[in-house]
Amino acid sequence: MHISHKYSSEVIKRHNTKISRSETNDCVVRAIATAFDITYNQSHKFCSDTYERKNRKGVLCRIYHSVNKKFSDGQVELFGKTMTQVGDKCKYTGNIKPFTYYKKKYWDGTPYTKQCKMTVGTFLKKYPRGTFILSVNGHTFTVKDGTVIGNWSDLRKARVRVDRAWEIKNV
Repeated sequence: MHISHKYSSEVIKRHNTKISRSETNDCVVRAIATAFDITYNQSHKFCSDTYERKNRKGVLCRIYHSVNKKFSDGQVELFGKTMTQVGDKCKYTGNIKPFTYYKKKYWDGTPYTKQCKMTVGTFLKKYPRGTFILSVNGHTFTVKDGTVIGNWSDLRKARVRVDRAWEIKNV
């Protein structure tokens, strides 16, 4: 599968600042900046204030996935846009997760359906239009109209499972 890609530094407004040049482990900062069309410094301050992010340290997934923070189930308004979690509600935990179902066959030919996490490639096929923030194992990036916006390594993530996804819409 061919994935369209842009580097986040090409998309973020006023990216080349003193703060951005000194940062590492800032995928959440970049994802928020590209998804909400805000500057790197605004996103950096938001992550520092909301998620207690320290300079050159990443935001832990358990922190921004938690219910009492801004990235949670339901709908939240940030930077003049609404953010809604995408996916199906898990019947066991009640959390919203992007799932897909695969029909498989046992070796004897009897069919069964297995519930699996959606891959990035499947997500791009299912949601070809819109702006989304995707959280995969230890990493976060933006998808805008089928184009992945993030690091160079995000190009090869078509088979990585999506942990959480949020859709960003204008108010």
